[in-house]
Amino acid sequence: MEISVHNKLDDCWIYASNNVYNVTTFIKKHPGGLKSIMKYAGKDCSIHYKFHTKIGQKIWDKYKIGEIKNNNCCIIN
Repeated sequence: MEISVHNKLDDCWIYASNNVYNVTTFIKKHPGGLKSIMKYAGKDCSIHYKFHTKIGQKIWDKYKIGEIKNNNCCIIN
């Protein structure tokens, strides 16, 4: 599954620390604004994910849809 094709406002995935998140419904709720997520739509945002507090990171759990098992594979739950 290509994560990079999910890079639109109405279909937005990001990944951080090998976890894949469908953040389509969260984009407009993000405290940092829409642009801060869309900048990484379909891409790795690990460095920015780690910037958030543990509480902030916990919010992302409900948007997790899978994991990257290796460089070529994404397992969607």
